[in-house]
Amino acid sequence: MVPHISQPLYLFPHFWRKCHVYLWHDPWFGDGPLSGIIDSGQLTSVRVEYYLVNGQWDRNKLAEDIPFEWIDRICSVPISGASGDSPIWRASSDGQFSLTSAWALIRQQHTPTPLLRIFWGSCLTPTISIFLWRLLLQRLPVDTKLQSRGTSLASRCYCCPDPSFHVSSLVSQSVDSPSIESIDDIFVESPTAKRTGIPHVADSLGLYYRVRTPSLTTHRVVWLPSDPGWVKLNTDGARRASTQIAAIGRIIRGSDAEAILAFHERISAPSCIAAELAALASDLRFVIQRQFTRVWIELDAEVIVRLLSHTDQGHWSLQSSLTVIWNSLSTLEYRITHINREGNTVADALANLGC
Repeated sequence: MVPHISQPLYLFPHFWRKCHVYLWHDPWFGDGPLSGIIDSGQLTSVRVEYYLVNGQWDRNKLAEDIPFEWIDRICSVPISGASGDSPIWRASSDGQFSLTSAWALIRQQHTPTPLLRIFWGSCLTPTISIFLWRLLLQRLPVDTKLQSRGTSLASRCYCCPDPSFHVSSLVSQSVDSPSIESIDDIFVESPTAKRTGIPHVADSLGLYYRVRTPSLTTHRVVWLPSDPGWVKLNTDGARRASTQIAAIGRIIRGSDAEAILAFHERISAPSCIAAELAALASDLRFVIQRQFTRVWIELDAEVIVRLLSHTDQGHWSLQSSLTVIWNSLSTLEYRITHINREGNTVADALANLGC
């Protein structure tokens, strides 16, 4: 457990035949362990599987130990037998543990500095980034800095054994006298800096930007109908950050490309990905109600395709929606593919119409 962090791990119980998740003390419930919300009494070692019958919540058993007002919320957690118990790392977007996400939890974060973003940007080489960083911290080994640290520079100026001797007093005595190299002299006071400005000085010092030209590739996007005996489902979810309104859009077509149903609906979703998952879950419920058994699902959200193909584990807050979808898919013969937004224009327009 990461110190100073409250419950960074989320346990999502899946495989009920070998369920090792404790009901009261493991963080399988969205709001944290039940022991921190409800008085558990003496039931500290009971497992989740005790309250399940045939893969579903047993309300009668829950009513024996759980306050009535909490039973509906517990029963809303979907049950799946598709895989084993899954630990989900709450601090990362993909649910996987990483040292980067753990460090982000315990580090003391400060307000980001725009200048440092420029210094460490991808357009600069590491050598130049380190140089600018040292310049900002006044760690460049110029004459004045070395003299302030007690380093003798007799070969540069025999008139100035005292490190506190200021360059301006030397220059005022004689224009031809040797000056002491300083950061101000390089970037502000030097004739080159005054004549040409900082950009030219940077160029004369070898500072340059590495410009990356993006390569553009043309792809042909074509929508194709399903095979005979199949239906094709194009779905999309949308959410406007300005109004916090989310909506879903769907269109189901037969193998002859004729529309069977087109529909849009407003929903409650905290993010665009959550809206996409809610759209698919709702669409699959409709497909099952209409007794379609073969469905080709096409999405323009590539991240959803990766989640459903188990390539990515997904954020812990999406696990309930994913389980509902997997439960629905287990009753169907299906295929899931990605298509660019240009090929999903109808579902996209329906979702935006709902927003």
